Amino acid sequence: MKRGILAGLLALSVLTGCASTVAKILPFGEPVTKERCEAFSVHDFGVKDGAEARKRGERFESWQGDCRAFGVKFDRAEYERGYDEGLANYCSCEKGFTVGVKGGFAELRGQYFMCESKQYAHFHRGFAEGKKLDKDETLVRKVNEIKTEYDEKLILERATFVCANLPQTQARQKADRLHIGLTIEARKKISGPSVIAHLEYTNGTKEPVRFVNWVLGRGQAPTNKIFEVTQNGKEVAYTGIMAKRMPPGEADFIVLKPGESLRDSIDLSQAYAWSLSPGRYDLYLETSAQEPGVERRLRSEDASFSF
Repeated sequence: MKRGILAGLLALSVLTGCASTVAKILPFGEPVTKERCEAFSVHDFGVKDGAEARKRGERFESWQGDCRAFGVKFDRAEYERGYDEGLANYCSCEKGFTVGVKGGFAELRGQYFMCESKQYAHFHRGFAEGKKLDKDETLVRKVNEIKTEYDEKLILERATFVCANLPQTQARQKADRLHIGLTIEARKKISGPSVIAHLEYTNGTKEPVRFVNWVLGRGQAPTNKIFEVTQNGKEVAYTGIMAKRMPPGEADFIVLKPGESLRDSIDLSQAYAWSLSPGRYDLYLETSAQEPGVERRLRSEDASFSF
């Protein structure tokens, strides 16, 4: 499947100077014909658009207009499926790692605006790991002050390994759908920003799962720093309570049976140094759960918001 898509993209990369969009993706000097319109893969070009982070559907109408005279219509759903495939690659942890190695800050900003919050979180973790290796001589060779060469194959191999072994990735794999959903209700008020985190804990395993109950907010402020929060990629300071506790006893746990869910809300309004300046906040909760013979760090979904 991937080889087929790659072959399609390679064919589509042959551009000409003709006026129409479809003419630009056909071999040089050859006119737009019904046969060529019928052979055109809108799915593969959707992949190309997504992988290059072009605006979704920006060129679709142009393509369709070029071939409409021949009675050929393109399937928008096929384009959308292709675009999503391409964008998933553009927003991946592996892509972030590659951009980090190459120092692509401009592209990092592009990911921030193109990718959904969960996708961007994966990309940014990869970027942070890749940035650590931007001077690794096995990956990067500076030819002169202007030119730098990269070992693309080795970068891809390293990206695949690093992203597969990030703690968050391993935690998700081990959790077997032990899931914490997170949504944020944020708004401006005269008294200051109001930020409420709504969480849903779901036990998708076949065994009971125990949570330390003091992580639950029950509508109140947190009593420890259990959320990681950034604004435009920079950490936001925790300003809330830091309670000191003894190790948890049996009375400090709540049990979720297999398939059971629990909803909770936490008031973060006074717990972090929120700013009303433009930008996006990204955050997630991290806590622990105990199963028979196992203690795990659990991480919620990523959530984003702006005031």
